[in-house]
Amino acid sequence: MSFGARLLSTALVCLLGAGVVSAREASVWVATSGEGAVYSQTIEALARQLPEAEIKVVPWREIAARQGAAPAVIVTLGLDALKHITQATESWPKTSIVALLVPRYGLESLPRTGSPRTTGVYLDQPFSRQMQWLRSALPGRSRVGVVLGPNSQVHAREIRHAAKQAGLETVIKVVESRDDVAPALQAVLPESDVYFAVPDGVVFGSQMIQYVLIASYRHGVPVVGYSAPMVKAGALAALVASPEQIGRQGAQLTRKVLNGTLPPFQAPDDYEVKVNASVARALDLDLDEVALNRKSRGAGDGP
Repeated sequence: MSFGARLLSTALVCLLGAGVVSAREASVWVATSGEGAVYSQTIEALARQLPEAEIKVVPWREIAARQGAAPAVIVTLGLDALKHITQATESWPKTSIVALLVPRYGLESLPRTGSPRTTGVYLDQPFSRQMQWLRSALPGRSRVGVVLGPNSQVHAREIRHAAKQAGLETVIKVVESRDDVAPALQAVLPESDVYFAVPDGVVFGSQMIQYVLIASYRHGVPVVGYSAPMVKAGALAALVASPEQIGRQGAQLTRKVLNGTLPPFQAPDDYEVKVNASVARALDLDLDEVALNRKSRGAGDGP
C-alpha cells in the first residue's frame, strides 16, 4: 500500500473511531471527493512536500458535521469536495481553501462574495501551451474545431487568440444545452483538421463524451483531450498534469496560505503528454509518447 493510501486509511479510521473531530485540530485538512489512485497519489505528494504540517484526510461529509476548532487550511480534491466544503465552511472566516483536481470553470464559477478564502490549481492546461504543442505535434493540421458550452464559452476569445498566436485557425460553435451538441459537432467537424476539447459539463457530460469521440473518429478528425482518462477512452492525446505534479504545486500554495498570503487561481506549472497509440495508428499519425515528453522537457515549455 502506498504512503498516500496508508495516510488516507489511517485518517479515516481515526475519524470514524472518534465520531467527531477532536479539539486538537490538524493545521491542514484534505477533503476528498472519493477514493482511488489519483486521490492517494495527490495526497502522497502533498504530504511529502509539507513535512512541517500536520495533515488530516477527511471525507467532505465528515467536515459538514464537524465539532471543535476549524483548521487553518482545507485542501479539497475534486469538484464535489470543493462545492460542499465551500458551503460547509461559510461560517469559518479564518479557514482558507486550496482546491485541487478541479476544472478551471469549477474555480472561476465560485461565488465572488460570501465564500471562504479560496485559491487553487485547476486541471486545465493554458490554452497558449496547448495550441503551441498542437502546432508542433500535428504540423499538417491547422484548422482547430471547438464546441463550447455554458461553462466554457467565456474562453472563446482566449482560445482564438492562443490559436492565432500559434498560427492556427479556429472553427468554434457555442451551445447552450446537451441537445445542441450533436448539431454543433456536425457543423464543426467537416471544417476541422483536429478537434480541441475544452472541459464543460454540457459538452462533455457522462452521456456525451463517447458521442464526441466517435463522431470525431468517423470524420477522421483526431481529438486533443484534457485528461488521461479521456485519452484512454479514445482521444488522440492530451497535455495533463499528473497527481504528483498537482500535489507538489498544491503544497506550494498551501504553504503560502499558511504563511498569510492567498495566491490567485493558477494553471498547472508542469505537464506530461499522454498519447493513445491505437488511435494514432488508426489515423496514420506518427506520435510517440516517450519522444514527445522528452522533446517538451528539453524545450523547457512554459505556459
